[in-house]
Amino acid sequence: MEREKLEQAKKTFAEDSDKYHKYKKDLRDTTKDVQQEHEKAVVEKNSKIGEIKRLEADIISKDMEIKRIEDNLTLCKQRKAFLDELAISAGKKTAVKPKQVAKKAESLVIAPKGRQTVTLKKDNGGGFFMTSVNTKGAQRDDDLEE
Repeated sequence: MEREKLEQAKKTFAEDSDKYHKYKKDLRDTTKDVQQEHEKAVVEKNSKIGEIKRLEADIISKDMEIKRIEDNLTLCKQRKAFLDELAISAGKKTAVKPKQVAKKAESLVIAPKGRQTVTLKKDNGGGFFMTSVNTKGAQRDDDLEE
């Protein structure tokens, strides 16, 4: 009887030992999986951080470029105003009066964003419209005839 109890205890111990080793192996596997997932998440996070930093640097460079172009535009406008004043004083150009500016603004056709705007000028006869490019070409032809 004692021998049977001892045999039963050894059998139970062996089963418990097997269960324990299986449980321990499962924990190791789970730990490895979790660790790999964590490493992937860290790599992905770092790549996203790098992309954000790159995009921020790109935004800063674009802002600087916009500022540079705006400064250049302001400088060009100032130079144009100066050259216009010189041309007016030399008699090569006439001063634009506010009424003329208003008339020019009325003749502009404003196209939707992304399309070219065209200045239309109504000719004296027949409802014929000429674009600013055609008008300039017609003026050149007139200059050549004279």
